Amino acid sequence: MSLLLSGVLAAVILVRLIPRLSAPALVSDTYAHWTWIKRIKRVGYYNTHKVVHYYPLGFHRMLSVLPYRLLMCWEKVNGAFFDGVHVLLFALVLDEFAEGLEDVIVWGWGPLLLGLSPAWLSLGRGPRAYHGTPRVWGELLLSAVFVCLWFFQETASWIWWWGAVGSGVILFSSSKFGTQTLVFFCVILGLLQLSVPVLCLPVVSLAGAYLVSKGKYRAILNGHLRHLVWYAKRVQRGEMFVAERNSLTAIRRVYRREGIGGALVHLFTVNSLGTGVFQHPLLCVVLILSLLDMGVLAEAVFAWHWLLAGVAIWMLSSTRRLLFVGAAERYLFMVAIAEYFLICQWLASVSDLWRWGFACISVLYWLECVRRFRFVYGSYYLDSESRKQMIRFLEGLQPARILAFDRAPAWDVAYKTDHEHFMMVPEFAAAAAWDAVFAFDTYPKWTAVSLLGVELILINRDSITDAVRRKIKVEFPFCDLEKLFDNSAYQVYRVGSAY
Repeated sequence: MSLLLSGVLAAVILVRLIPRLSAPALVSDTYAHWTWIKRIKRVGYYNTHKVVHYYPLGFHRMLSVLPYRLLMCWEKVNGAFFDGVHVLLFALVLDEFAEGLEDVIVWGWGPLLLGLSPAWLSLGRGPRAYHGTPRVWGELLLSAVFVCLWFFQETASWIWWWGAVGSGVILFSSSKFGTQTLVFFCVILGLLQLSVPVLCLPVVSLAGAYLVSKGKYRAILNGHLRHLVWYAKRVQRGEMFVAERNSLTAIRRVYRREGIGGALVHLFTVNSLGTGVFQHPLLCVVLILSLLDMGVLAEAVFAWHWLLAGVAIWMLSSTRRLLFVGAAERYLFMVAIAEYFLICQWLASVSDLWRWGFACISVLYWLECVRRFRFVYGSYYLDSESRKQMIRFLEGLQPARILAFDRAPAWDVAYKTDHEHFMMVPEFAAAAAWDAVFAFDTYPKWTAVSLLGVELILINRDSITDAVRRKIKVEFPFCDLEKLFDNSAYQVYRVGSAY
């Protein structure tokens, strides 16, 4: 069985490395996290938190021990490594709690299907398995919390509860989205199970994170909550693109412009409800066939409660009023172990052909993800000659504060040069109202220039075109600014002393 599991883990890692290595792309999200790691290496963890006050940096602190030459190497395998550990954890859960399950499912089919999960392999709204961000690490930690709670429920041993608390402390210190998810899930799970220990777990984990950080976590939590409140107000005012992601009007608009094909793509890749269904085809098949009396669903109470918590938060956070709590479909990623535990139990009650069928569905989905990955990241995010020219030019200038205009790659610049990103300056951390910085979504206001002491403005030409198309007001007086650099894709302006 160890040989079988080793083969599965190798397959799980390969399906993530093949796209990543065939189209070596970095997205701005990755460069942001790697910039924070670079700053930790230079000025220390607590000094970095003074400017990155809205995100816990435990993941970054962990990776800051790596030398620079290994950081980018790790970025390529980050998702594959943590997903591999996640799959191994799932195999251990199957072995412990799935009574009577064949070894070939416990150590083979089960881990393989989870490793090929369409949700895990999708591109979604932001990078996951193919990029070096804390997302996959946070999902692993959250699963560790609930697996410990599962053991606690089954054994009544408080060692497991404290294991869940320890995992929760690390999660609170490493992942903003994971922190929210732990709180939401524990509330629902605690109420479903009438369990005071489960309800208390987020509070004790929060206290642990506060103590471990020597009180610094208070500022992180404050920044987290401030950002949520600000984001919620922006969404309600319709000042973020995400405000319309679940709108029927948006689907009709796409249908009129691109036909039924475009509308379906929008429904299953943008709309969070459609995306949630599309990324979990195996669970949908299992539930439908079970209703038709084909196969048997397990009576695993904890797995069902865990799954229901994810489904409930997914549906609630898909409503316009709660869109601000993050990409709704990501909450379903956090119930992967419970989801595939139930799928494996169902597979044991039906013909072996279903295992092959489910594997084929997952592989076909992966092939589509590879195609999209190569198209999107291989063309748009791959360092083009224009981008390299711009970065080489900026490397020759004295270090300055840079304001990025929408999709301009300022995080790339911040990582590769000594220039300072506008979101990593003390003035940004101190700004009580980020409305003074951003106009619409990620388009900045001109007032941000003086507020943040900006010296250089980096423009992506496509962003200006896009702003005009979307009828977004651009209030920057570019004609009065000194243009330092201009090529087919990027422009760099200097802000004069008059501003």
